[in-house]
Amino acid sequence: MRETVSAAYLSLFDQFVLHSEYELNKGYADLYLEPFLAQYPDVGFGYVLELKYVKRSASLTESRLAATVQAAVAQVRGYLADAAVRRADAVRHIGLVVVFHGWEMVAYQAVDDDAAAN
Repeated sequence: MRETVSAAYLSLFDQFVLHSEYELNKGYADLYLEPFLAQYPDVGFGYVLELKYVKRSASLTESRLAATVQAAVAQVRGYLADAAVRRADAVRHIGLVVVFHGWEMVAYQAVDDDAAAN
């Protein structure tokens, strides 16, 4: 559901090819916005999004939130290290982690592809 709603809005941008549950580095990124270089060769960015959801009925402690963000960041770093993403030399990829508690966004973090290369 969450990818469907996000995909509906993100598909409005024709500079990207939108992939849902895209396989990267033996995992599946929730959303991958691959730059549509054939049509727009000057698009310099691509995005990998990882969305996390904590049930509204579950208590959200600082430690649980930190652990959820940390796990999502580790996933995104793995996705950004994938050969298919690294192959696009002229494109800088940015990972985005978003955590929801019920309907409320409680955390977000950007992950640069330079960190994935290490």
